[in-house]
Amino acid sequence: MPITKLVDGFSWSDSYANSVVDLAKGQGIEQATTMVVFLNFEYQPGRAKPRETAPLNSLEPCDSLERTDK
Repeated sequence: MPITKLVDGFSWSDSYANSVVDLAKGQGIEQATTMVVFLNFEYQPGRAKPRETAPLNSLEPCDSLERTDK
């Protein structure tokens, strides 16, 4: 599914949707099947238990997440 259509289900703000689409396109991602959204989310690394082997692409990677398709 095109990122533009996928993000539409999560946003009522054109500026938010456009920012997400631009970030994805900047990383060469134009199609996706899943989107995980954390709005107003404060990431607490000490409480997270990321699975290091999970095939996850992050538009804004943090220390504990790395792109698996590089």
